[in-house]
Amino acid sequence: MLRSRRPTRPPQRPGWYPDGSGWLRYYDGTSWTELVRERLVLAEFRPQPVESDRAPRARALRPRYGLRVVSVILATLLVGGLVLQLVALTLSARLGDAQSLRPTQALVGARQVCMAHPVTTRGLLAGEGTDRTASADRAAALTELAAEAHAGGLAALAQAWSSLAVRLVSSGRDTASLAAAIAAVDHAAAAVRVPSCRA
Repeated sequence: MLRSRRPTRPPQRPGWYPDGSGWLRYYDGTSWTELVRERLVLAEFRPQPVESDRAPRARALRPRYGLRVVSVILATLLVGGLVLQLVALTLSARLGDAQSLRPTQALVGARQVCMAHPVTTRGLLAGEGTDRTASADRAAALTELAAEAHAGGLAALAQAWSSLAVRLVSSGRDTASLAAAIAAVDHAAAAVRVPSCRA
């Protein structure tokens, strides 16, 4: 009964058309015929991908994509490492410049240190306590300045004052030993042209 149903509107071209009952009926161009057939789902006619055609492409693309990702990561790490090294070198150079003193600054600092801790030759030879303390303070401050400035002459002056401070404690009233130490201090002060650091 359902097969006898025909569409109400005839199409313009010959062909198979749905007749409203779930079947396809053939239209010959002038009238509907009795030829019917089952209506197939379009999904049944979709071509399936051939394994031999697409599988090799997919397999070939995966290694290439992986290599690209790995190469990009390695390049990023390499560039990042170089940038970090350059930044570290720049910062260390700036910090080094900021922490180190110029020779002129070191000499000015030495003059200030020696003026802040006055010492007399007579007091050193007499073994007075204030001169012993002042000589030890001079030695410590000059040693710190020499380390910051990397100045050889200033380091020699600091060493001379350190030796004199040690002799003041150990030699007692040995004036010959103290005189030699004082002469070494005066020589070192004259070498760096810091007269205020003479004994």
